[in-house]
Amino acid sequence: MTSDQPENPENRVSRLENSNIDIRLAVSAMIETVTQHQLNFETMQRNFEAVIAEIQIIKAEIRGLQTENRRILDRVFGSEP
Repeated sequence: MTSDQPENPENRVSRLENSNIDIRLAVSAMIETVTQHQLNFETMQRNFEAVIAEIQIIKAEIRGLQTENRRILDRVFGSEP
């Protein structure tokens, strides 16, 4: 078909339908990708929260050890009242 001939209406409708299908498929793929990213983000967030909780437990244990070490040193060096 040359540019000076009018387009067949059936061809135009067919082209528009194909474009519509392509757009729907693209949007569907984008929604699937977004859903997967959201699930991955939620998993990473849960993992991060678990790590933070573990770090807080370790910090509490370290504080307890520091306190106990201080008591031992006070006894060894006679600094206790």
